[in-house]
Amino acid sequence: MSDNSSFMAFYKGIIDSTLREGQQYHLANFTQSNQRKIVQMLSQVGVDRIEVGNPVVRKVASNIGRLVKIKNKSKLLCHIRNRMDDLKAAIKSGVDGINIICTVDKQRLDAMGCSLEQYLEKLRGLVLLAKEHDLEVRVSFDLGGTASTKEVTREVIKNYREIYDHS
Repeated sequence: MSDNSSFMAFYKGIIDSTLREGQQYHLANFTQSNQRKIVQMLSQVGVDRIEVGNPVVRKVASNIGRLVKIKNKSKLLCHIRNRMDDLKAAIKSGVDGINIICTVDKQRLDAMGCSLEQYLEKLRGLVLLAKEHDLEVRVSFDLGGTASTKEVTREVIKNYREIYDHS
């Protein structure tokens, strides 16, 4: 049996993505009342964090504005891209934190017109600014699935930990 203490050192609690995923699914249509009830119920059952969409989208920002006013709720995290305008919208929305979705796929980086180094520098800037605003910061990766991408991902994770731990 493995030692659970190493796992628990990195365990940050349960994150629910019902609201974010629901906004991305074309048949889902949570009313404001539904969203409020979802947040209240998830909070009551002990979910630690609730992930909402990207507030750079006007309708999502409006919904988040209502959700942050709920009392005794779990922390709300915005799901954002590695873009400054997304972070600024998250800061303005009043959420507790962000989850930055990143890619390490070379084709996607090429399509964005940036190198991995430039992309990581953008990530560094976002993490530092988010921390200045007392936001919880998480980073998720779209791996792309290739072995070389997985190696790059390990390097990115190492880079992120250095940024986060030493800022």
